[in-house]
Amino acid sequence: MPINSALTADGKVMTFGTDTAGNQGGEWNFDIWDPATGTHELTDNTTFTDLFCSVQVYDPIRDVIFTAGGDDGRSPGSNWGPVGFTSFSAADGLRNEAPMNFPRWYPTATVMPNGEIVVEGGSSEGVGGPGVLTPERYTPGVGWTSLTAASSAYAYGNDQNRWWYPRSWVAPNGKIFGVSGSNMYYLDPAGAGSITPAGTFPGGNIGATSTAVMYRPGKILQVGGGGYSNGGGGDGSKAASVIDINGATPAVTPAAPMTFGRHWADATVLPTGDVLVNGGSLPNNGDTGVAYQPELWNPDTNTWTTLPAEERMRLYHSTSILLPDGRVLVGGGGAPGPQSNLNAQIYSPPYLFDGNSPAPRPAITSAPDTITHGTPFSIEVSGSVSRATLVRAGAVTHSFNGGQRFMDLPISGSGSSRTLTAPANGNIAPPGLYLLFVLDSEGTPSVAKLVQIDPPGNRPAVLADGFEDGAVAAPGGWIDYSAGQSLGPWSVTAPITKDQAGHHGGLGETGHHLDLDDDGQVRRTITGLTPGATYQLSLRYARHRGTDGPVSATVSIAGLNHTWSASNTSSGTFSTLDQTFTATATSHTLTLTGAGSTSGCCGMVIDDVAIWRTGTVPVTPTLVDSFEEGPPAPVKGWIDYSAGQSFGPWSVTAPVSRDQAGSHFGLGFVGHHLDLDDDGQVTRTVTGLTPGRPHTITLRYARHFALGGSVSANVSIAGLDHTWSASNTSAAEFGVLKQTFTPTETSHTLTLRGVSSASGCCGMVVDNVVIWQNAPGGGGPLTAPARRAGPEDHSKHH
Repeated sequence: MPINSALTADGKVMTFGTDTAGNQGGEWNFDIWDPATGTHELTDNTTFTDLFCSVQVYDPIRDVIFTAGGDDGRSPGSNWGPVGFTSFSAADGLRNEAPMNFPRWYPTATVMPNGEIVVEGGSSEGVGGPGVLTPERYTPGVGWTSLTAASSAYAYGNDQNRWWYPRSWVAPNGKIFGVSGSNMYYLDPAGAGSITPAGTFPGGNIGATSTAVMYRPGKILQVGGGGYSNGGGGDGSKAASVIDINGATPAVTPAAPMTFGRHWADATVLPTGDVLVNGGSLPNNGDTGVAYQPELWNPDTNTWTTLPAEERMRLYHSTSILLPDGRVLVGGGGAPGPQSNLNAQIYSPPYLFDGNSPAPRPAITSAPDTITHGTPFSIEVSGSVSRATLVRAGAVTHSFNGGQRFMDLPISGSGSSRTLTAPANGNIAPPGLYLLFVLDSEGTPSVAKLVQIDPPGNRPAVLADGFEDGAVAAPGGWIDYSAGQSLGPWSVTAPITKDQAGHHGGLGETGHHLDLDDDGQVRRTITGLTPGATYQLSLRYARHRGTDGPVSATVSIAGLNHTWSASNTSSGTFSTLDQTFTATATSHTLTLTGAGSTSGCCGMVIDDVAIWRTGTVPVTPTLVDSFEEGPPAPVKGWIDYSAGQSFGPWSVTAPVSRDQAGSHFGLGFVGHHLDLDDDGQVTRTVTGLTPGRPHTITLRYARHFALGGSVSANVSIAGLDHTWSASNTSAAEFGVLKQTFTPTETSHTLTLRGVSSASGCCGMVVDNVVIWQNAPGGGGPLTAPARRAGPEDHSKHH
């Protein structure tokens, strides 16, 4: 029974709630339904969590469905909520994650503008409470933080079952706005958190049996209900109210009432911005006064339209969710209830019809996979197009789908090419999965294009492998592997050696490297890829110190098949290889092959293989600095800084320029770069370092396009003092510099210095400085640094 329903990143619907006979419990299995084919995949739940009466939320960093809380049905005789936290993706299935700090039935989960997830409310012991008064915050890569200063009976207490799935949304002010029972509040999840009461909801259309949806930015339709739990109480409310949270305090105004009173209805925002309300009954979960007919609310006219009836009663434990094709999947109801519905129907709204015939539909023929807040992006369309809208993908249970929200997008252009602008920020459009629609003048929508809005600076690497799995080699020694053996996730297809790092020394004394020997080969499967997305692959390499001359190797994955050579020795400095590839499936085989060193013993030495999606940065970097602080430079212009001046956290110790990106174009039109000029120098303090742990610094660089030849620069921090050169031009492609250092203190001074370009005007151009702590073991990154791409232009600026 679909007691919980959520749209996945590949456009399928994940549901769970009972066994195949309709008995309560989410410990047995879950279902994945593909709307494109109509097929189901029933899969066992092998985690330690019973998912019954939990909450789902889309994690925008890992592109997975998180499920928090539920019923601790795995402990016989217990009615406690679980602390379990699970994730689901098509690549990895259902997996255990770091558990919460508090057990919770009936919680609410909200994605914040920075990608963190806040879980509120819930009961520690089933339908009778008591409520869990303390919310908690999940930070990817860090774990759970209890928001002890936000513990609140006002928001999550037992009166009116305020803990029962609090109705919560990210507000335009960046905080969480919530309605629990008749109380309204703001939750600030920063630090230890805080709760601010925001008044009393004036109507009776509240409580657990009501439904609500954000139908415009900062505007919420709160409708139906009036009960605080399953069963009992008066008739379901017909009333509807609009809560406007765009101002300093919430403003509640009545909306036109529905035709039917409804307990346990569901509200779904459509591609037009209208709201579909379906299901429910006049008595609380009763089989009389059933509201079989859905109603459609038009926010512009404040009117309701009664629609054709459903075949089944959709009461307690029913769900409704918008599909990418513009239809609505309606299912479930029961466990308990007067009717056990192990079934679903699909509702086709009026906008899909022209009289009795299907309406002609516009189409999106091309659109990006990822869009960025406040940034224009291009799409290709066919048919008549006059409007573009964005609907956040849904995750619904118990009559509340807090993730969904609607917004119109500015649109320009004509014919098949249109330019849209993404929502301004994460307060308006929290990061996550969205359905992008275009509509014609009659309001008929296209099939949606699924797009991601990423959090600023957050997405983990798909792979970070330092060859630390498997047996440990003796200090200064190695382990030989033959074809047919395996090294952790790597399959050995031709003989290789796993060397202890002290045998080489170029990356330190600890951990292991992979030696591809003469013509060794290893393979492993990379999962979690997004078809059509571009990925960066990075690895560190050197020739084995026991070889006399250059050695070669090949890396291949998807369409990438790249051979390179190394003359640098593994006892000295390792170099970095950076390549890109485009995924065509959710998984691909990565192969590393030695290309014949003829040494008879050894060959290319490799470590720290990392793969990440382009346009992304570390989950928890110590530093991400793109020189954006300070006054904006004119378009295609620059600002000169003299010694003694500063911009943002940077102190200028020898003259530099801060250039607007449009004067270069190698990284796009937006933002700024740092030009180190002839021999400019800047410094800043980097805090939050871990003494004794290796860290990695990356930055992007190019010679100023007004120069010929090559330029040089130096980066120094802790014991790192590295000079490099660039001949690539800033009007084309920026290179990537990657170096490692080990802090001795929690803070160090970072210095960037030009090394005399002798041009009289300009020199090394630098951007996107990122520092992060390396993963334990092989010294590889926990996650990987950003890449941006942009159009090319050859205008000069000085």
